[in-house]
Amino acid sequence: MDNHDTLSAKGFRFVATGNNGWTLYYEREDGATATVELGPSPDQVKRVSIQHIPARSIRTEYVYPPIPKRDWDWTAYRDGYEPGDLIGYGPTEADAIRDLLDQEYYDD
Repeated sequence: MDNHDTLSAKGFRFVATGNNGWTLYYEREDGATATVELGPSPDQVKRVSIQHIPARSIRTEYVYPPIPKRDWDWTAYRDGYEPGDLIGYGPTEADAIRDLLDQEYYDD
């Protein structure tokens, strides 16, 4: 795996960090987040960070733009959206939410 390989499953994201190991990201629905940095071996925990920041709820809209491609039918954004805030897009509501959460992880 190279430095940017990622595996995701049920709210968890594992990111390869080269030969140095892995980083695990997790976000709960209530906005709590956890980050665990692992060494090359899973039993080598380098750092653990847990935060509970009340997250603004996620809103979704079915947009159905007048284009033939359906990849942008749904949008997802945080409650209290202002211009410049992140927006997730997808062919389904779940995909739009996932896109928004992915952007939030990589925006930090």
